[in-house]
Amino acid sequence: MRSMKRRSRSLLASFLFALTTPACLAGPTDKQLVDTTATPLAPWGYYVAPSAAVTVEAFNYGTGHYDVVGNATTGSSPMSYGPPSNPVNLYSWDAGSVVLGSPYWKASSYGPAARVRGSAQGHTFVSLRADWTDNIDFNKPIGDFLSKSKSPDTPDALVYACPSPHDGKARYSIQELPPCARNMIVDAILSQVSRHPPTDGSPNVSIDRNYTITYGAAASFFNDIRGYLHDMEKAVSSVLPNHPWMPSGHLPYWDGSAPMPAELVHAIKPSPESCESGSQVAPCANGWKTTPFAHPAYSAPVPAGLQGPALCANATLDDLHMVVHSWHDAAHGGIGGVFAMRDSPATAIFWAWHTFIDQVHEKWLACPHP
Repeated sequence: MRSMKRRSRSLLASFLFALTTPACLAGPTDKQLVDTTATPLAPWGYYVAPSAAVTVEAFNYGTGHYDVVGNATTGSSPMSYGPPSNPVNLYSWDAGSVVLGSPYWKASSYGPAARVRGSAQGHTFVSLRADWTDNIDFNKPIGDFLSKSKSPDTPDALVYACPSPHDGKARYSIQELPPCARNMIVDAILSQVSRHPPTDGSPNVSIDRNYTITYGAAASFFNDIRGYLHDMEKAVSSVLPNHPWMPSGHLPYWDGSAPMPAELVHAIKPSPESCESGSQVAPCANGWKTTPFAHPAYSAPVPAGLQGPALCANATLDDLHMVVHSWHDAAHGGIGGVFAMRDSPATAIFWAWHTFIDQVHEKWLACPHP
């Protein structure tokens, strides 16, 4: 852990020379999860001056003001960065362990939330996203880096007391997530859904795209679903970078073995216009249907033909599709409401369900086919 922290600091220092006021809060990062409100934070970062007094501040929800909750002093040994003709010296600071008391936490759907920031000599530091190290590109201006890496909540880093997984699994079922994490990911998914494809080159998670998938054809069914999910994974990772419940950006899945969690029952993105009176299959001009689920307690256990050795007994993609497609459709129809319509991508359960369908396909691809 310490070696990872040193490497992160080295990467951070190597781009800060270009900042007008090189000052940042690199830990905690924005939207960082801690297990409980008693979990210590470890604030650290860089500043442009040596031996400078740094304060770590947290927002007191009772008084409406920031309080100093930690202190540090920048080091005296500079790290010089930038062109030899115009180097800038940077000095690290580390406030050690800081535990926030109850006045600094406020209830939210994502778990108790705290707002933390750093400052020195009248400069309030920039807080960074969790994926800032992924965005460093020395061939691009620092403005490009900051547009991708600084927190939208700058100068605050929002910290949530929402437990993270500690078992190192590659993927998680939506049932495994604590409610706070479910809410966080559900809101991120719905925030990305739109009626029409984007025009700026961002991931296409439009509802229109679902109208182009030929669910009755094996290749289209599996390949188009994978592409659709890939774009949603990219879109969600752009707002929840390196989320611990989404390892490698993978969305949590719903395997149908138990009813969907309560947080997903009403997780239907509101439509900008009323579309309830139109056809169930024809798209609405600029909105989508939001018909409530008829049977949210419906479950869709994995068919015997997709379990264990029986999965690999499906000799061809068409064979697999025949079993998966009927099971897939039964879940849409069984839950009903908008989930039984082409506007179903406006629901969070759509993405969790198709993530599991995609996993079944991945497991089948790993079978020893002749």
